[in-house]
Amino acid sequence: AANYGANNKDTLAGSDVWNDPDSDPAKQIREYREAVRSIVGLRPNTMVVSAAGFNALAEHPKILERFKYTSSDSVTKEMLAKLFNLRTLEVGEAVYMNEGSDQMVDVWGNVAVLAFVPAQVSSARTPSFGYTYTLEGHPLVEEPYNERNSKSWIYPVTYERSPVLSGIESGFLIQGVTSA
Repeated sequence: AANYGANNKDTLAGSDVWNDPDSDPAKQIREYREAVRSIVGLRPNTMVVSAAGFNALAEHPKILERFKYTSSDSVTKEMLAKLFNLRTLEVGEAVYMNEGSDQMVDVWGNVAVLAFVPAQVSSARTPSFGYTYTLEGHPLVEEPYNERNSKSWIYPVTYERSPVLSGIESGFLIQGVTSA
């Protein structure tokens, strides 16, 4: 959260959280996209949302109302992406377990991120929320060999890459998307 500017983040509370039926997530997301456009001249085209946030969006009464006459299917991430005018909407499904605990914890917590990510980079000056730089010639694949002690074939691969948040102002962080 500290990486984002004051105009590029929001913390939802009360009736603004997405699992509150009085909230208006579609309106909020339009406002957040406009906030980014006013700073970098481009609207976010990608959203990554926590699993809890996705569930709240997919079950939100105002969103269900929008799809009531067009589809009998459950609301999908593709449907939400289209509703929010995004190219991509991904759900952060990853979980981890703290040492000494038997409870799984969501990696994505209770947040959503809107970001402008170009479909294809045409130059180094193309604005983007971030890039993943890869060393030229990578991945570097070596000859496989049989490790007799472990009775396994080993396939050595070296893959040097580094994610860089190069244009954090082209993103928007939404914290506390659900109340629980």
